[in-house]
Amino acid sequence: MANNIAFQGNKLLLPNTTVTFKHDIVSMYIYDDKVIVLIDEPPESPNYRNIAAVSLDGKPIWAVQSVKEAFPEIKSQSHFVGMYRLENGNISAANFFGVVFEISEKDGKILGRQDGR
Repeated sequence: MANNIAFQGNKLLLPNTTVTFKHDIVSMYIYDDKVIVLIDEPPESPNYRNIAAVSLDGKPIWAVQSVKEAFPEIKSQSHFVGMYRLENGNISAANFFGVVFEISEKDGKILGRQDGR
């Protein structure tokens, strides 16, 4: 199945459909039942929830939880700029400020954070 899944620009190519995002895809991870993508939002974009999961048939499952919702004390947000898959299956994602967040692969909730300093 994984061989039939790829991305090109802003298009996520799934076995039976294509999902088009507003901006280019930076990276993706394939799970049994979904694909998690990191979207390259431009600096001026107000969408800071730029990690999303879609089903293998192209339906949206979740967008990452708002950082301000998870950590109300955080005053300034930035886009996620990188992500990788953890051994436990969750996603580790860093924002522009170097703060790393652990995100649940099941529902996109932010489980914790680690400041880069």
